[in-house]
Amino acid sequence: MNVWKYLGRYALAYVGMIVVLGVISAFMELPSSMGAVAPIVALMYPVNKFVVEFRRVPDSAERLSLAVACIGFFVLLQIAILIGAALAYPDAASEVLDRPGIAVLVVGFGVLLPAVVMWLIIRFMPSRFLRSLEKAEAKKAARRAR
Repeated sequence: MNVWKYLGRYALAYVGMIVVLGVISAFMELPSSMGAVAPIVALMYPVNKFVVEFRRVPDSAERLSLAVACIGFFVLLQIAILIGAALAYPDAASEVLDRPGIAVLVVGFGVLLPAVVMWLIIRFMPSRFLRSLEKAEAKKAARRAR
């Protein structure tokens, strides 16, 4: 398995989700928590592509590779965003860092919670994707048989 291919697909889907959320928020007001949905939904693309390409659920080593690559990319991106925000708004950053409870909430809900959900997707969604793929192929075969 070429993990770089799936990491590229994840990055592309993540950027695509950010663009889609940006376009939607231009027309209607979205809560700021909608940004947390982007990495989670974007992860479904490479996981689904793996199942479609190999016609099987990834084994534990492949799941670990996918998780380390995609979650690692997400965490590094979040660190870069937090550093950029701290440099752009130093007063707000110092206010957050002065209150450790707020900093824990920011890191917990902004980084750790999506990372845990992403791991759960990598762990449990491939079997669901495989069932859907097999079901769709069975329907196609039944239609061709008629």
